[in-house]
Amino acid sequence: MISVSSRVSILLVLIMTTAVSLSDAAKVRGSSLAAHHHGRRAQGGNNMDNNMNNINDINDNNNIEIPEISPEVDEEETPEYIPPGGAAGAPPGSLAADGTFVPPGGAGGSFAQPQLSTECATVEYADVVIIGAGAAGIAAAARLQEEDPTLTYRILESTERVGGRVRSVQFGVPGNTWTLEDGANWIYGNIKDNPLLTVMEDTGFAAPYNDYASFIAYGTDGLLVDETLYTAEEERFRTALEDAIAEVDENLWTPAHDFYTDVGVIGLLQQNGWFVGPENTVMNNLDHDIQWAWLDWEWATSEVSLRFFPTAAYESLIVADPRGFEFLLQTYLQQNANTTSLRTGTRALSVAYDENIPSQGGKTYKARVHTNNGAQCTDYVAQRVISTVSAGVLNAGLIQFQPPLRFPAESHNPMKMAQYIKVTYQFENQFWDDIEFIRVLREAGQRGHCNHWQNMNYFMPGSNIIRCELMTEAFEELLQQGGQRNLPESTIDSLLDPLRLVYGADVVGTPIATYVNNVHTDTSFGFGAYSSWEIGYTFTQFGQFYGGIDSLTAYCEHNGCNSLQEWILHFSGSHTCFDQSETVHGAMFAGQRSANFVLSELGYNVDTDKSPCDVDWGWLAR
Repeated sequence: MISVSSRVSILLVLIMTTAVSLSDAAKVRGSSLAAHHHGRRAQGGNNMDNNMNNINDINDNNNIEIPEISPEVDEEETPEYIPPGGAAGAPPGSLAADGTFVPPGGAGGSFAQPQLSTECATVEYADVVIIGAGAAGIAAAARLQEEDPTLTYRILESTERVGGRVRSVQFGVPGNTWTLEDGANWIYGNIKDNPLLTVMEDTGFAAPYNDYASFIAYGTDGLLVDETLYTAEEERFRTALEDAIAEVDENLWTPAHDFYTDVGVIGLLQQNGWFVGPENTVMNNLDHDIQWAWLDWEWATSEVSLRFFPTAAYESLIVADPRGFEFLLQTYLQQNANTTSLRTGTRALSVAYDENIPSQGGKTYKARVHTNNGAQCTDYVAQRVISTVSAGVLNAGLIQFQPPLRFPAESHNPMKMAQYIKVTYQFENQFWDDIEFIRVLREAGQRGHCNHWQNMNYFMPGSNIIRCELMTEAFEELLQQGGQRNLPESTIDSLLDPLRLVYGADVVGTPIATYVNNVHTDTSFGFGAYSSWEIGYTFTQFGQFYGGIDSLTAYCEHNGCNSLQEWILHFSGSHTCFDQSETVHGAMFAGQRSANFVLSELGYNVDTDKSPCDVDWGWLAR
């Protein structure tokens, strides 16, 4: 039996010792958020006009080409959605004809399946094919290159850029344009062997510390929340949280883990003394805000499995560099892998992983990846395949596998996409408090309300940018109200109402620019921001779907093996790295991990047992 002092004691110490003195009686600053937040979200930037001279100096010193950041996001055609009944209906992340919301993955339906390859006229051969040029894909390529420069590989990327769900965009009016991040935006300074830290240091990349404890809270009346009351309620939550963590550690992380009753994080907190105050009271509004900050803001959804709990504490460095987060990954690829192996604008449609294709030189190719680049199809034939696409792409069935996966996504993949929608506003002048975060409490049941604001001007002085952050349930409520696939202009305007309440409508005025990241309709993202573990799935099912976890499944008692019981198809990506799930460094660790598995399959003497992704799994074997 595992005690609290073993697996999660460090988490408890971090949670309970990061309190910040609430010395300013006029402001409520949340000490808790500095400890618990993963920071998977996309924020940051810097002034392109004011800082290009400094960046050019950095670029000259490092001989690295500055990537061109498009002011517009690549538009990709969304596969046809087939709802129950068969007729083509609403795409994921929008409203069906009957007014119901169609979540990513469908509401009882599915996506139209791509056709399996019938062999293309154009064929390329490689030892390894990597699907996706995000953080996991390029890290996998770099690891292959490091082990054996003669090993051939191809990186297939559906978009025209490197980065995956790290995507930098331009925002703002002419003369005051800044770089924002649509996807991930944090670099973690306290993660051992984080590959990004070296690139960041070598290139002088700007990423200052982001203090989640730096916030101010206003009530539903627009007045400052009482500091004493807020502190007392948060302490009550933290006490329940500590007890819940201890219970999960002792009762879930055992050989009987699959039989553990998963009541969800909120359910377990309630069992350990946490409750939301009565409706129509200040306590109710305050408790909802505290619960949102610890749960919704972390997982982008209001409920998550206890198998994904608790989360790690990271030293969050927010990207604030005009070159954008993409620049780090592009630079990493240039420095560590063969860029001629990259194939952009190439979408993988199907993977056949029980092939037997002999070639000159004595190699036998076991897989065929069928692709289309818009003009022609190309088959990539390989000994092994590493798929790094998001959990959302897998769940939506955007890639067909032959033979069909032994353990299908619907029944075995616990990682489901959630929405983290950023609604960004630029004003002529800053009218809000000069603090990192501003929270405005909401009434009970008022989910479609922007209660959380990030002051981007704090890291981008002169930008006059502030951003509203909406999680899954709040965003879905707003879509249902508007009846459209994306937020209408009227809704984007109404989201400013909490700021109008606090600062006055005349003071707020009209923004000069707005932007919504709309990841919920983005095919390459997988119709969401990042994934969380849905209640109802076990550890063993995770192991059966993704593979490579000896404490959960035996060799080839998981997806990806052919009829000869050879592991051909390897699933990778940030969602597969349990210990560092849905972070950029976690994606890179996952790519390295999968590359090591592939190298071992190809006969190389490499260590496959020491990935930073798999530390927690060791506790199940003790």
